[in-house]
Amino acid sequence: MSAAPPSLSSACGEPGRIVHLCYAGTSGSSRVALDIAAGSARPARHGYVLYGADGLRADYARDLDALGCAWIFVPKRRGLDVRCWRVAAREILRLSPAAAVLHGSRSLPVALCMRVAAWRLPIVAVQHGPLREFERRASRVVCAAFSALATHTVAVSRELAEAIRRRGLLQRACRPLTVIRNGADGKFWTLPPRRREPGAPLRVGMVATLDPHKDHPTLLAALRILTDEGRDVRLALVGGGSREAELRALTGWLGLDARVEFAGNLSREALRRRMEGFDVLAHVTGSEGLSMALIEGLLSGRPVVASDVPGMRELVRDGQTGLLAAPADAQAVAAALRRLDDDRVLAARLGAQAAQCAREHFSATRMAEQYEALVERVASA
Repeated sequence: MSAAPPSLSSACGEPGRIVHLCYAGTSGSSRVALDIAAGSARPARHGYVLYGADGLRADYARDLDALGCAWIFVPKRRGLDVRCWRVAAREILRLSPAAAVLHGSRSLPVALCMRVAAWRLPIVAVQHGPLREFERRASRVVCAAFSALATHTVAVSRELAEAIRRRGLLQRACRPLTVIRNGADGKFWTLPPRRREPGAPLRVGMVATLDPHKDHPTLLAALRILTDEGRDVRLALVGGGSREAELRALTGWLGLDARVEFAGNLSREALRRRMEGFDVLAHVTGSEGLSMALIEGLLSGRPVVASDVPGMRELVRDGQTGLLAAPADAQAVAAALRRLDDDRVLAARLGAQAAQCAREHFSATRMAEQYEALVERVASA
């Protein structure tokens, strides 16, 4: 069955409009796209075409309506759906953009349709990563083709940009290349300090899709280590994904069913409420671009334990704004969590310093200003 006709939320025609194409489900790139409007002095300047096979998240629609942004949702069949891509391209053009910003290399088919329909329209291709996209030749070719169709490419982290520059095919396709680091709404994510009562369990949260490039198994193994030491640690896994059944089975095999909660996908408001109850935010992963979940966690003032991989080092300064643990090393993750469990003064200091650093370097306002300035340069060239 083909994609149904799109729904349009508000009138079109905002002068100098920037139209974003992004996935309608739960992903960091979607949150980046929406936070650009949230950080803008003129949010109604931004329009959105969202597409996906699982429907549009209700909180995305509410947030865009509250910001006064025009938005369209285009349903998509699973797998190849040429009609969806054509409709998405047509709806971007119907919003009369000065430029289009396409988030993620999965936007390649839409970029191709747009080049056929309006070859002079400025397109900004945003490479969100994770870095593993550049490790396999097939996905590297897709990323290169995506940027080759664009007028300008954005990398969301310095380390992502360096990885692009090290690979000849990508380097040539991504010219010109600008780094605009992800940012989030500091006002929304600022939380009161967490005060853990004596004898209370250590409550750890990880906010991430349950997909293979995230390393939930290592975090679960670290929890087993701490449990065997007699520590009372509870873990909430926020997010959904292809690996959920496997992770639930692993949790049962490790005997951790009573200590691990699979919380599913949450709206921003629900996630904020859950973060209020976290003592530590973990982000154990094998590959990243620049994690929005971790930026939001840093802004919340919660101490962070993250994997020492590219994309994490740009966000977390070890011993200053969080703790880094060797990748795929359950003992290292357990040691970092143990340290925060034992030293609450350290945990409070890391959380406070993380929030200050994130407000200075990873704000939605700064990100929006940089995207808008780039679009103005590209559109006037």
